[in-house]
Amino acid sequence: MQPFDLSRCELSGVNLIEASAGTGKTHALTGLFLRLIIENNLTPPQILVITFTNAATAELKSRIREKLISAQKAFQGKDKGDDELIRFLLERYASESQKKTILKQISLALADYDETAICTIHGFCDRVLRENAFESGTIFDAEIVANQQGIVGEFVSDFWRKHIYENHPLIVKYALARKFSRDTLMNLLNSVSSKPDMRVLPDLCDLNRESLEKEYALLRRTFEEFRKIWSGKKEEILALLKSEALRKNVYGNQVEKIAAQTDALARLSEPVIPLPERFVKLTPASIQKATKARCALPRHRLFDVAEELSNQCRDLEEKLNGQLLFLQKKFIDAVLNEFPSMKRRKNVLYFNDLLFGARKALDAHRGKRLREALRERYRAVLVDEFQDTDPIQYAIVDTIFVSSQDEKASAVFYVGDPKQAIYGFRGADVFAYLRAARAATRRYTMMKNWRSEEGLINAINAIFSLSGNPFIYREIQYIRVSGAERTKTRKLLEDGRATPAMRILFLASENKGGDKSSWNKTDAAEIIMASVVNEIVRLLKSGRENRLLIGDHPVRESDIAVLVRTNRQAADFQKALNRAGVATTLQSSQSVFQTDEAREMKRFLLGVAHPDDDGILLAALATPLIGLGAEALGRCLDEDLMMEQWREIFRQCHDGFVRNGFLTMFYDFLEKQHIRPRILTYPDGLRKITNYLHLAEEIHLAQREENLNIGAVLRWFDLMLERDSELAGEREQLRLEDDKNAVHLVTIHKSKGLEYGIVFCPFVWEGAKDKAQNGLFCFHDEENDHALTCDLNPAPSENFMAQWRKENLAEEVRLLYVALTRAKNRCVFVWGNIKNIRHSALWHVLFGPSDELEQEELNDQLLLNRLRELAALAPEDIDVSVLGQSALDYLSPTRADKEEARPRTFGGFIDESWKIASYSYLTGMKKQVVEEMPLIEEENVFLPEIPVPEEKGSENMFSFPRGTIAGSLLHEVLESVDFSSLPHPDTTAVILEKLRKYNFDEKWAPVVFKMIADVAGAKLKNPFSGSGRDFRLAFIGPHQCLKELAFTFPVAEMSLRKIIDVLQSHRIIDVEKRDSELYHLSIKELRGYFKGFIDLVFEYENRFYLLDWKSNYLGGQYEDYSPKIIRDYMRRSSYVLQYLIYTVALDQYLRTRVRHYDYERHFGGVYYIFLRGIGTDAPEENGIYFERISPDLLTELHAIFRP
Repeated sequence: MQPFDLSRCELSGVNLIEASAGTGKTHALTGLFLRLIIENNLTPPQILVITFTNAATAELKSRIREKLISAQKAFQGKDKGDDELIRFLLERYASESQKKTILKQISLALADYDETAICTIHGFCDRVLRENAFESGTIFDAEIVANQQGIVGEFVSDFWRKHIYENHPLIVKYALARKFSRDTLMNLLNSVSSKPDMRVLPDLCDLNRESLEKEYALLRRTFEEFRKIWSGKKEEILALLKSEALRKNVYGNQVEKIAAQTDALARLSEPVIPLPERFVKLTPASIQKATKARCALPRHRLFDVAEELSNQCRDLEEKLNGQLLFLQKKFIDAVLNEFPSMKRRKNVLYFNDLLFGARKALDAHRGKRLREALRERYRAVLVDEFQDTDPIQYAIVDTIFVSSQDEKASAVFYVGDPKQAIYGFRGADVFAYLRAARAATRRYTMMKNWRSEEGLINAINAIFSLSGNPFIYREIQYIRVSGAERTKTRKLLEDGRATPAMRILFLASENKGGDKSSWNKTDAAEIIMASVVNEIVRLLKSGRENRLLIGDHPVRESDIAVLVRTNRQAADFQKALNRAGVATTLQSSQSVFQTDEAREMKRFLLGVAHPDDDGILLAALATPLIGLGAEALGRCLDEDLMMEQWREIFRQCHDGFVRNGFLTMFYDFLEKQHIRPRILTYPDGLRKITNYLHLAEEIHLAQREENLNIGAVLRWFDLMLERDSELAGEREQLRLEDDKNAVHLVTIHKSKGLEYGIVFCPFVWEGAKDKAQNGLFCFHDEENDHALTCDLNPAPSENFMAQWRKENLAEEVRLLYVALTRAKNRCVFVWGNIKNIRHSALWHVLFGPSDELEQEELNDQLLLNRLRELAALAPEDIDVSVLGQSALDYLSPTRADKEEARPRTFGGFIDESWKIASYSYLTGMKKQVVEEMPLIEEENVFLPEIPVPEEKGSENMFSFPRGTIAGSLLHEVLESVDFSSLPHPDTTAVILEKLRKYNFDEKWAPVVFKMIADVAGAKLKNPFSGSGRDFRLAFIGPHQCLKELAFTFPVAEMSLRKIIDVLQSHRIIDVEKRDSELYHLSIKELRGYFKGFIDLVFEYENRFYLLDWKSNYLGGQYEDYSPKIIRDYMRRSSYVLQYLIYTVALDQYLRTRVRHYDYERHFGGVYYIFLRGIGTDAPEENGIYFERISPDLLTELHAIFRP
């Protein structure tokens, strides 16, 4: 590799220029462009310049134009300037005729400059496809979309329906229990869709359904035997587990937890896979391991059956895991083959499709003519930031301009720095750069740093020269650079003298108060953050006192940057610095959809979509965007006039959205409601306003590009909220609030290409990641020419893992290099004896791959000695000091600053036992022992929205989606229906409205309609009927019922223990079996208020009844909802507590509203209707639970709830 000389390098062949940080890459590109105009007599349209971002494109266009204008002035004799290249050209072409010729060339170049082909690689491919549509076979009018999440969601849903939804029920149930969802596929698509050449492992076959059925049948038989033994011999088995023969530290107080889990398991009708965590304790192997020496081994038939069950589950689980891998592999194949076809049918293209289309066109049969046409058009190619290329991008450039070299070959210049290749997570591939480097005719390196002070350059040289191979791969070498003689960088002086440009702050373990073990990361980060904040405050104070200067101006906030690893760290630093009185600005690669403002915007959108839904509307009003406080919200609830005013405002927003689109409506709303002035009074108001407006633009673009109505906008917005933040495009990344004088908080990835006077790197001690992105282990297989390979196995082979770790560490080293080279004057980083420090990039750079050190115990002295060895290589430029702990310092506000208002510290006492509770609150407080295994009774908890179908096209209430969303939909439909007027023409309209509201397919409308009719006609047993006959809900008119009856009553001191004692004494729950969920509630006592809603209260023949709808899925046939099963289910569930609370509430309600009320005469009872069990083909009493508690029990409950 030879030093790069911009003035004399050849302008032909394939050239690779390695531009280390600060060496003037952009200067080189503009200089090459000028030389190609002058020396190769090319015009701007003949020079293709490829960049990797739109921002870089705009900057490069401006810089090249400035270079041409400077050269023009120099050759006109007006201003020679200080540009070395222009001065060299003036000397080389000194004659008047030469100057005249060159001036003509430059003038023509400036005249044609608007035709210059300076663009991103995607822009270039778009131009190629559109201008050569016939040769490339591209659709002429295809629309390019900046966001394909809507199409992604549709594709994923199609695949889910075809390959998951219609799969074997056991596979579906296992997949969902393992959190294998549409989100899993969404993340998988986003990870692999840009990598069509990636090799995916392992190769698996589809699971044999017949074999699966046989294995599962055997498992069920074994499970049934296990259940029977446990039910009949439970106490005997527990006695064995509690025996003295077993070690107490293994079993002991674990026995009760084992029993609770096994009780829950035994209540199932089918086995769960995997088995509960503690199930292994019931196997002979576990028992034998825990048996004390010289004690008889406890034996029981159940232990042997447990072993069989465990083995069968493990074997079946292994096959099911293999099936999930097979489905993922099948999905990846579909993404690479079917997803592009889907987009072609929709006549849309995403950015990556431009690359794929261009490569396909260039490789096709007619590709030769296209390649020749492009080589004829572009006589020179300059590729900027080439280290960020990927294999497809490189293949396009290589195919056109390199592999097809002929006598009219184009001059090609790749400019980049493999040491700064840090965008692997976005698809950049440093191995593509290395392949290009091997194929280059000439390789150059730029040797002079124009950015930083010489002392900082010396320090960087020392750090990356300490070990023999800092960048892991031998092809990426560190070549020392020197400071430019005529650098424009102003020097940093403290009290009139130069200080070390590189400061290393060491966090000693001695600071832990005698404990010399490694710091844990949380404690270390807290101390480091406080120390860095204090140092920044000290620097700013020194600047204000004119003691710390950069050149001739005092150091101020905008001279300082803090580089962090994550967006979370940036946010934490922002809070800490703001508390210290330091102004900050956040530059983050975080997506705007990952902010609090995005979640607030979602509530606002819901309010606009459903302006007459008070619950949704109140949630929107409570957001900081609208800013109603607790008092105002309370008035909305109490004063319907105020609520109606807000309903009308949101109705107008809804109409405005439909008429004019979101953006116009939103700006109008901001103005009319005076949102901006109020938000700007918040401490982070400018940040919030910036994010709101950014989100509004994104919604507008999505609505315009995909022609979305408000429902579709909501679905798109949900997809964006759920998307992995690392997949955020440049357009979605957080924007700067403003250009105020503030400390810059920047992620290292975002900082690339930027420079700051003073840089702090507080987290370079963090180790390389040990988890794969989205669970995919992607690496370049060294045994297969570094081909990109993805192993779907959650535990790949050790060889693959070693390569994956090696690549991760190499990228971490490159990230470290980028961080340390952003500073112009001073760089400060922190290191110390912190947990997992051996896995950090800095460890590798300082110590290299040393097996001896890996075994040596870490201590402060070992680490400090190495840092001092480093400092000795540049003693005037590197300073090592031990970090101390100190209280947070504060920067006094200047007159120009506005002092931040701080809240008073609350010193009172809050009684946390006083609550406003509900039934849902109580049942949410389950004991940990129950939470450790999958929820058994409520299968809908981990089967959201996706039914397990019996057969294709069999839509019924058994296949109707499960989960809380489906339950809410059915409740709203039933709340809106008048049972006495069925069939009513409005009923179908109501059903369709609710299905659309909850984004359900309209195919379910007939199913829901039939369910309503079946429920209305179902016979309800009535022991009090004066007519001597049962009745139906169809007999109940609107004047006879109250729907969603709200109640609130005070609770002086409710004790769950008392409730259980009372229910046991009335034999409502079984004290022997203790199988009710009430035993597993962790809430002990409650004071305050109890509130809730009763689905339906109705009057029939002078008696009042309460009714609750249940959409629970208990099985796929009517027999699963028989009276016996329903009664047993109710007894074991916490619904017992629910209907008791409802009974107390309704009894109290009727006492205040019915004259001469008497429970015995006026209270009819409680109905629980299990909607899936009701049908014309079902037995009459199916799916219906009726109860009426005794007056004595009611009296005791009143005493508990309202003593």
